[in-house]
Amino acid sequence: DSKKLSAAVRQEFSEEIRAHACWAIGEACHEEINSINIVQASFLAMRRAYESMCKNFEVSIGLALIDGHLAPPFPCPVKPIVKGDSKSVSIAAASI
Repeated sequence: DSKKLSAAVRQEFSEEIRAHACWAIGEACHEEINSINIVQASFLAMRRAYESMCKNFEVSIGLALIDGHLAPPFPCPVKPIVKGDSKSVSIAAASI
């Protein structure tokens, strides 16, 4: 859980992740949140990150791990994991 880490440790991990992993950031703006609701806007941001990662790293993603209990519509199979940041290194890295 990234909230349990100090700012300095999060920064150190962030630099390692950016240097050695495929990663992307997806965003949804406040207008989108107001228009489609926070859950759907979160799914939209996830999809944007997914598409950006596939494009920028030229990777094919076989499974998306999602922190929570909802499985958003995605171009690949999705596995929601409740408290995923404490059960999956990939999800924990995403929270940093």
